[in-house]
Amino acid sequence: MSDRCRFEIELREEDLEVAEKILDTELDVIEKRSGLGGTIVRAVDESADVGHYHGRDRLAKTGMVYRGHHGPGNEFGACAFVGFGGRDHDVPVDHNGTPIVTVGRNGRPLKKDLALIRDYETALRRAAETLDGHDSRKE
Repeated sequence: MSDRCRFEIELREEDLEVAEKILDTELDVIEKRSGLGGTIVRAVDESADVGHYHGRDRLAKTGMVYRGHHGPGNEFGACAFVGFGGRDHDVPVDHNGTPIVTVGRNGRPLKKDLALIRDYETALRRAAETLDGHDSRKE
C-alpha cells in the first residue's frame, strides 16, 4: 500500500490540465486569483501518493513554475517545494511550514542543509516574481 498525504500547489490556471496529467490525479481548485500574465490557482489533492514526489520532478522538467507543500505521510515528513528553472526544489518543513535544518554533533547546522534551504528560497523568490510579479511573501 502506498503512503498518502495532503498536497497543495499553486500554478497558472493554463498549466492545471497538464499538471493533472503528469501527476495522474484530479486536483480540486480551492482558490483563483489574478497573477502576472494570467490566473493563478491553488489546488489540492487530499490523498497524494508520496506527496507526488516523482511527478513534481516531471512537472519541473516541462518548465512549469509552481509552488506548494505537502503534509507528512507515515514514512516521510512534510515538505515545501517550488518548481523553477526546470528543477523541483524542496525542503523539509515543520508543522508551521518553516524549513528545517539538521544540526550536527558539533551543534552547528549542516552546511548541505543550509545550501538546500538557500537554493529553495532563491527558487521560491523567482517563482513568486514570475507568478505574482513580485515577491508575494512580503505582503
